[in-house]
Amino acid sequence: MIILSIDYGTRHVGLAISDEREIVAMRLPSLTIKRPNDLIEGLKALRKNIVFEKILLGLPDKGENRGKIQEIAKTIQKELDIPVEFWNEDFSSKSAEKGTSKKFKKEKAHSEAARIFLQEYLEDRSSES
Repeated sequence: MIILSIDYGTRHVGLAISDEREIVAMRLPSLTIKRPNDLIEGLKALRKNIVFEKILLGLPDKGENRGKIQEIAKTIQKELDIPVEFWNEDFSSKSAEKGTSKKFKKEKAHSEAARIFLQEYLEDRSSES
């Protein structure tokens, strides 16, 4: 099953996908958010090219975005009819930005954070088997 992970940011949304065997996470280009519906429209467009069956949404332990991300999860489930799980993303953004250029931070850090926590999720699930 292919899993899509999302690192939500107010302007950029990072994306990553797993391979079908759920072993490797790969970064995708991030989505730029200018209007409230851009995220849903972007995910619907992506789903036309990549058949993902679950979404893993990064959720911080606390902070102002936590409630907003939980609301976004409900909207995604309703609009895409797909299960959404949460994963703690507190350290993934910092890890993604460590030792990188400003250009990378702006353009790819959210997707790298999504890749990092998706890889953690995949490894956690494989260790449970």
